Amino acid sequence: MKSLFAIEPSEFESELEFDSFLDEFEFEVPPINVANPEFVRWVQTSLNKLSNAKLSLDGIWGPITRAAVRTFQQQQGLTPDGIAGGQTTQRIQQLLSGAATPSCACVAFKKCGEVLNRFPLDVAAVQSFHQPLIEQIARCVVESQTSIDPIRSLNAVGHTDTAGPDAYNQTLGLRRAEEVRRHLLAAIDRIQRGLAARIPIVTETRGKSQTIPGDAAGSRRVVVSLRTSAPPPPPPPPPRRGRCHLQITSTPSPLVLGFPHAPYAWPLAAANASGAINWSIIGGSLPPGVSLGAKSGLISGIPTTAGIYRFRIRARDAVGCTSDKDSSITVQGVPTPAQPCSQREFDKLKSDCTVEAMKCVAGRAAQHIIQNLKHLPGALQCARMGNPYAIALCVLLKGGRQTIDNLLRTHTGLQECRQRLDICQFNARTKTHCR
Repeated sequence: MKSLFAIEPSEFESELEFDSFLDEFEFEVPPINVANPEFVRWVQTSLNKLSNAKLSLDGIWGPITRAAVRTFQQQQGLTPDGIAGGQTTQRIQQLLSGAATPSCACVAFKKCGEVLNRFPLDVAAVQSFHQPLIEQIARCVVESQTSIDPIRSLNAVGHTDTAGPDAYNQTLGLRRAEEVRRHLLAAIDRIQRGLAARIPIVTETRGKSQTIPGDAAGSRRVVVSLRTSAPPPPPPPPPRRGRCHLQITSTPSPLVLGFPHAPYAWPLAAANASGAINWSIIGGSLPPGVSLGAKSGLISGIPTTAGIYRFRIRARDAVGCTSDKDSSITVQGVPTPAQPCSQREFDKLKSDCTVEAMKCVAGRAAQHIIQNLKHLPGALQCARMGNPYAIALCVLLKGGRQTIDNLLRTHTGLQECRQRLDICQFNARTKTHCR
């Protein structure tokens, strides 16, 4: 073994020289004895390399070295007694030689991720029975940092069951993912202080789009997995200088609403847009329980908390032009009891909404449908009708919602029909108390 233990920290003139010393250091274990300066320096040098403990190589078994040993033991799942005994030194040797392997649970997590499920209905908060799994994931993240394949980032995707409006469930799923992210970062920091700041956890939501059939409690979940790298999306096209005339023309007025069972909906609108519009909130916040549809421009939901909520809306069209506008919503009142759902009436109103949407699309896209008739389902039967509006309505009735969605994707002038359909269905839910 090289006689390097006598080197004092003051002799290193740069971090690069110190790193070179660690790389050249031969990690042969001296006899275990904290009264032996060589053994203490071996522990100090090992912890500097494995966990960046930044200990002075003074060979003194003092409180700082004991605290660093205790932190290392916590990270490795050993008894955190601050004593560099046989198990601790053996683990240090394994890590230095590359022979240490992650636990079976961590191997499974890296491969398949973990699921925190059975969130209570309409609740985003992490439950006490989720904590052991959160701690296990956090420990896997910390342990991986000394392996050849460290975990660099995570995904947390929130899900809901089928109850409730789409927009509300999108928000609820994201809130669940954010709560899991917050608890995970706190758990990582408890095990290794400062590591959480270097592990980004990206939160997403699927709302109720990926429920588990027949298992509502299992559907209310957050899936945590390794974040796989993906090519960055292409940048938005640059705005046309001097030619942007996009302007938001409709925003919520300061309204007074009841809560918590008073549904709310307000459609946004903009003029002089080039292509489809993407809507977002860039400042402030909407009332809890209320969200903005990025594509539809519909602010909707069931506000749950009284207060004055000020926010800034941004509209961005397909060529990158933007328009911003400030608005606010006031929520106040007394709670109103929830009413039972009238499912039969809701189904009828929802069907009426679909028919009205079909009429809207038929009126606004008759020419587009006639030009593309041969590519649409049911075209041959509908072509016998002489009136182009009748042909368009016939095609829509035969093709159903899928045909409407396809037309909306290819014909940006039909966005208003989509918005009308969303508002109509929201009003149907409000009237019948169905979610």
